[in-house]
Amino acid sequence: MSGSGAYSEHPTIHARHLWSRQVGPGQVLITSRAAPSTNRGLPSLTPRSTILAGYLKFLDDPSLNGKIIEASRDQLFFQEKPPYADGDYSKRSSTVFDPLFEMVHGQPSGLEDIVRPLP
Repeated sequence: MSGSGAYSEHPTIHARHLWSRQVGPGQVLITSRAAPSTNRGLPSLTPRSTILAGYLKFLDDPSLNGKIIEASRDQLFFQEKPPYADGDYSKRSSTVFDPLFEMVHGQPSGLEDIVRPLP
């Protein structure tokens, strides 16, 4: 392609070095020219130790299976499962189809609220 248009046979790649301030896992503050570090956000960060404590809580107590926990700052909050936004239509998509479950796992699911095969 030739001419004075926007395209050429050998396009020039223009790159810019952009810096940004990122907060990674844990409380790691990375400073940049674009956003000098400040401590304004640190009190609201959730440390990795809180998240891991919530994770370990589920591993240690099988009765918590299916529960919801929120990790915020240095605290863990148990939450109730919210209702489906579209009621039964949404619920149907997450309901266990027992014949498929049995085919995959070799045994019935044993769940009360399942989709059974048509008679």
